[in-house]
Amino acid sequence: MGLKTAPLANKIVSILIVATIFVLLAFGAYCFRNTTIVFLPEKPTPANTSVVDHNPTAELNHYQNTTYGFQLSLPENFEVITESEYLLDYPNSITLVYSGGQTHDVIIDLWENESDYMSYYSSRLSDVTVLQSAGKYITFLDNNLGEQNKQIISSAKILVE
Repeated sequence: MGLKTAPLANKIVSILIVATIFVLLAFGAYCFRNTTIVFLPEKPTPANTSVVDHNPTAELNHYQNTTYGFQLSLPENFEVITESEYLLDYPNSITLVYSGGQTHDVIIDLWENESDYMSYYSSRLSDVTVLQSAGKYITFLDNNLGEQNKQIISSAKILVE
């Protein structure tokens, strides 16, 4: 009699496996059908970028930050981002310079003292340019070592205090 119950148990197990697979497939199809695929833009499109003084002959935009007392020039394909939601990943950032792609090109931070930025950028100090304004330190990090980043950073100047 033990021989006859084994085939019955095998059939029940097989039926349960097939039923489970069917339920999982049906659930997967339902989830996929109710999924919306959203394609994000390659670069953020903030509502307010602070680029001023467009000079079409030089193909440069000039950005001036009167709050922190600096200015810089950047090519037309770059934008300046100052909106706080884009600065969240950078604890001391006041401005990001961005040309598209996966990383911000130049990260501009404000520091209270020299030891803070030296510690934070200890492994990347060769990629950082520092200007001092009103007793604070403004750092310009060449984040992705882009060729145009060097031009942007070298154009940075402190406004007359």
